[in-house]
Amino acid sequence: YQLGCAHARCGRPREAVVAFQRAAQLMPRHPAFLHELAKACQVIGDHSIALGHFNAVLQLQPNNARALLRRGLSLKCLRRYDEAAADLLAARKLEPSNPLMQLDMRALGRGEGKVNFVELCTPGEEDDVFVLTKY
Repeated sequence: YQLGCAHARCGRPREAVVAFQRAAQLMPRHPAFLHELAKACQVIGDHSIALGHFNAVLQLQPNNARALLRRGLSLKCLRRYDEAAADLLAARKLEPSNPLMQLDMRALGRGEGKVNFVELCTPGEEDDVFVLTKY
């Protein structure tokens, strides 16, 4: 996991994916491992795979606003706009005072200049009470 975080911080997302995959194989129900794996997949543009990992995170943590926001971005990239909008709205409802959750689907764009992922924090530093208390 730490190796994956180091790769991600150094701008090597493909290497990060491999390291996070290994961590997730060792602890397949650890939400932080799955979340970082999903984020790394999103960075390399593999939104179908990222979506599956975000779904796994949200099965473990249905109120994880950051995972909802990021899953919404992957859904947008997969042109599943209604689902994407629903995730962005759900994230906003969970954390209405968090400015990071105020993304507007129209501002995310299509084609050139589109937003495919958002870095909300440094890899390995998700603000995640569940992980801090359970692991």
